[in-house]
Amino acid sequence: MPKRYRPLQSPNPIRDQLIDAEDELKRAAVNLPRDKLLGTDSSQEATHASGSDAVAPRTPSPPRSSAIIGTDATLPVSPGRNRAAFMAQHSPSRLTCNLDLSRCTVGTKVTLTAVVIAAFPAATNPERRYVQLADCTGSVGITVWNGNVAKFNRDSIGRVVVCGKVVLGSHQGKKVLTMTRESVMEFVNDDNNPLQVWWQSLASLSPRRLADAADTEDNSIINVSGVLGLVTSEQKNVGSTMRTLTTLHLTDPSGQFNIRSWNHEADAFLVYVDRPILIKRVRVASFSGTKVGELLDNSGSEIVTDFAGSQTLVKYWAE
Repeated sequence: MPKRYRPLQSPNPIRDQLIDAEDELKRAAVNLPRDKLLGTDSSQEATHASGSDAVAPRTPSPPRSSAIIGTDATLPVSPGRNRAAFMAQHSPSRLTCNLDLSRCTVGTKVTLTAVVIAAFPAATNPERRYVQLADCTGSVGITVWNGNVAKFNRDSIGRVVVCGKVVLGSHQGKKVLTMTRESVMEFVNDDNNPLQVWWQSLASLSPRRLADAADTEDNSIINVSGVLGLVTSEQKNVGSTMRTLTTLHLTDPSGQFNIRSWNHEADAFLVYVDRPILIKRVRVASFSGTKVGELLDNSGSEIVTDFAGSQTLVKYWAE
């Protein structure tokens, strides 16, 4: 039988260390009494057989080795991607309207709390409605289905809604939100809610020049001021329905900017023609490649005639 080297003396210490570990395990198994191997306790049997004064024999403990490798004493490895994917399905994460800031993977259930800034007309077969949401980080759209369609209308503009158990998806390389059967939509009626406070604070922002408004990102909420030079309305075929599009044509020394509305009548704005006005909370959008503003429904947008800078606009219009 060839001589075995100790691990520190051997030219292959890792192999000899494994061999020593296996030998120690074999010796430990041989020294264990029969009752330990069978899962019984010989000390209890000896006590019952000899009476209460009998002393239970002690069995030698198996030798311990710090070189045991690949046994039950090895600690489990750290959780990996499978655990993260599993937990993502059961632990909804909170995110903001700017989905690019989220580190959640596609398919993760998430919870979003935001302000409703637009609720587009409902469609049928199946019943659905596209809703635009916003917070201080940006905006995002989501299609609501069936029973949730009736929850959103003109009166929901400016209200805080909690979208629970919605799924983060991807469409054409862009992150999107989709609903499932488990998704819920609940409105928050709390004036002290941080998002509600943020929404109210938008009305106090300084108005932008009309030239700057034309360079603003879509779905941003801004305030604009200018002279209302003209109000027009036209009939447009939207789907299979004829609808009226009202347009407010604003101007200031920097340029022009149009603000549209599908839900306001032109007659309501004729009183402001040739006067400077400040419109609070206007949603920026793009129409045929041109930047425009969208009036928000309900009390989302407000028109003010007495504001700082109005006299400057009066002089500009009189020149």
